[in-house]
Amino acid sequence: MRKHAIRRLAWLLLICFSLSFIMPAAEAAKKKTASSGQSVQTETEAVASGEKETEKQETGETESPVIEFPGEEDGTTKEPETTKEPETTKEPETTKEPETTAEPETTKEPETTAEPETTAEPETTEEPETKKPARKSMFDKKTINGMGAPELKWVDWATDDKLSVRWTSLEGAAGYRVYRSKTRIGGYQTVTTLKGNSSLRAIVSSGKSERYYYVIRAYKVVNGKKKFGAVSNPIRNVKYKKSRLGELFPSGVPKSEKEMKKYLVAVKLPILNEKGKQSTITRYVHKALKDQVLACFEDMVKIGFPVRAVDTGSYCWRKMSTLHLMSHHSYGCVVDLNWRSNPMVSLAKIATSKYKPGKDPYSITQEVADIWKSHGFYWGGDWTEKKDFMHLTYTNN
Repeated sequence: MRKHAIRRLAWLLLICFSLSFIMPAAEAAKKKTASSGQSVQTETEAVASGEKETEKQETGETESPVIEFPGEEDGTTKEPETTKEPETTKEPETTKEPETTAEPETTKEPETTAEPETTAEPETTEEPETKKPARKSMFDKKTINGMGAPELKWVDWATDDKLSVRWTSLEGAAGYRVYRSKTRIGGYQTVTTLKGNSSLRAIVSSGKSERYYYVIRAYKVVNGKKKFGAVSNPIRNVKYKKSRLGELFPSGVPKSEKEMKKYLVAVKLPILNEKGKQSTITRYVHKALKDQVLACFEDMVKIGFPVRAVDTGSYCWRKMSTLHLMSHHSYGCVVDLNWRSNPMVSLAKIATSKYKPGKDPYSITQEVADIWKSHGFYWGGDWTEKKDFMHLTYTNN
């Protein structure tokens, strides 16, 4: 028994001794295990965070909250709050520009500023016309020295280097003076002066490229001095166009009867004479017009219009009766037909003249005039100032 008790005691001592060594080692091992577990966890978390960063880079997510707000140390743990970009930057809602700016409605400039209506400058600021005394004194005065202004009718080309200026007569006028200027409102200079009240046309020289404004003033003589009346309306001559006379004479209009002869040709023309029988007359015309003139006489025979040979003519080298200019009879492009029954008269004297179409068989009717116009001629009976019923002209002169 005693020996058995001693053995137990020895075993107990041995166990206690062993435990004294084993317990500290176990605790140390436990601590080491704990520390290693923490490090593994730390490494795991680091790897996880690295994977998250990699995912953010691949998806385009950046650490913008950390960059924008560097004072927030726990930025990585507060990502759900700080990176709620879809909520904080709700661009579709905060930038509804089409609704807030609504430019088409708020800036209706065409209605609010209506500049073309409010700034009608051409009507309100017509200062150039009202502030030019020269123009007002020239054209706005109805009478000067007790005389009014003649009416200027037209300014047109008579030949390739001359213009025809026509106007209406003014009662009591002793003559007329023609002026022209490059500008409409002033600077007019005298072109020509015509005595008497019967001549209502002037022929003035002009270059083909020149364009002037023309005006007319009538005058009367008081104590031997000319007193001029009001100024007519200004008219600018039309641009140059080749005249019919220029077409007939492309090398220039003849200056003498001798030069003209080479352009003339004698044409035998059919007529119905005073006895109503067919006959012929011979007249000289421009060689370029012989066919047209012949066709006109043939057509007059067809409708039964009689022609008197004694007062029917064409070519005649002479000057005009009222102007010191050559008559276009001189150029073989005019025919005067039955002139005793077709006079040249003023508008006021037509009724009392010898022109009696329908009553006098030799007076030119509209049917006869239409025949000549159909072949390219003009009729003096269509003129608006004086009527020259006998006159059938290719140049309208």
